[in-house]
Amino acid sequence: MSEILFLGRCGEQNARSVEIDLRPLLRRWPGLTASLLARRPGEEEAYPADARQEGERLVWTISRADCALAGMGSAQAVLLDEAGTVAVRGEMLETLILPGLADGGETPEAMEPWVNRVLKAATLRGAYPRVTAQAGEEPVALQPNTWYDFGEVESLTVTLAPGEDDTVTREYCFSFSSGDTAATLTLPEEVRMANAAQIQAGKTCQVSILDGIGVMVCA
Repeated sequence: MSEILFLGRCGEQNARSVEIDLRPLLRRWPGLTASLLARRPGEEEAYPADARQEGERLVWTISRADCALAGMGSAQAVLLDEAGTVAVRGEMLETLILPGLADGGETPEAMEPWVNRVLKAATLRGAYPRVTAQAGEEPVALQPNTWYDFGEVESLTVTLAPGEDDTVTREYCFSFSSGDTAATLTLPEEVRMANAAQIQAGKTCQVSILDGIGVMVCA
């Protein structure tokens, strides 16, 4: 199965670009112009995405319209003939858009001091409670909507506790650091990673899992 293209979170504008390799298509059908079709989550019709061809790759800068809906969508590179008609279709790619809070609202005046404190304390950690945890020989069961900080580990195995309220979105978040050697991370088999971040020695990684899709950032 091909890698999932992570497009970002709802409400983002030009926050990231996605590159699609055109070599398998152009080397078989040279001389044609490449374009990109995209289908947003929950919609049936595809639309021409605003992607530009740079040599043997397509570069797709994700707009607010592209990531307006959360969930799994799809994208497909196509080759056009001189008349602008689709002549060749490439591999169907899965896309992922994570939810984001809608902006534009006003903060009630009486809540302003409280909101400010929460935003400052939640920078890079979200509004979830933070728990200092330890990795051991047994898998660690993560509770939803809680941030787990494991510190420096050699290896880490986690499972996902189901949670008690099915009406609440369940997000599983944790961070860990590697020492002189890169740590090993084992996730449940049902979790699919939307990106291929590499765990490296001396780096800290943050992981978020939502609806069985994981995103990891290491720095």
